Amino acid sequence: MSPLLTLRYLLEYAALRLVVGVIRLFPLDMAGDLLAWTTKKLAPGGRRHKKALANLAVAFPDKSEEERNAIAMAMWDNIGRVIAESAHIDRLIAQPERIRMADDVYKRYVGKMGTVVAASLHMGNWELAIWPVVLVKSRKIAAVYRLVKNPYVDNFIRKMRSSLYP
Repeated sequence: MSPLLTLRYLLEYAALRLVVGVIRLFPLDMAGDLLAWTTKKLAPGGRRHKKALANLAVAFPDKSEEERNAIAMAMWDNIGRVIAESAHIDRLIAQPERIRMADDVYKRYVGKMGTVVAASLHMGNWELAIWPVVLVKSRKIAAVYRLVKNPYVDNFIRKMRSSLYP
């Protein structure tokens, strides 16, 4: 890795650590509201918002531009909340009463499950989809995800998720 790229990666990592540190200063609900508001204010000016709108136009040609924009804004709200929850993930799973799951379905299958492969939608906080399985201590858990190009950031994110993948 070139010295310039290393410097760039270290600066990105430092910025991420700073942002996560600030997010963790706020209670989870307040952090979620703040990040949802922030992403909804900042994202519409970027290329990803334009890409989201283009994809929504393909997926929902019958919806109006206003309806597609509302869907995109709800997406940014969700992403802001996921960022806040991810920064608080260790605290969040320490409060199991905050997480809602279909107990009857979970209890029906928990004792019968052998090896399981599960997939999670990017809805709500997809990081937490594995959490009910974490409660069953005898299960070995693994995840497949796309590596972040920045190895320092990737390592930091994996450490933040480590309480979900013991």
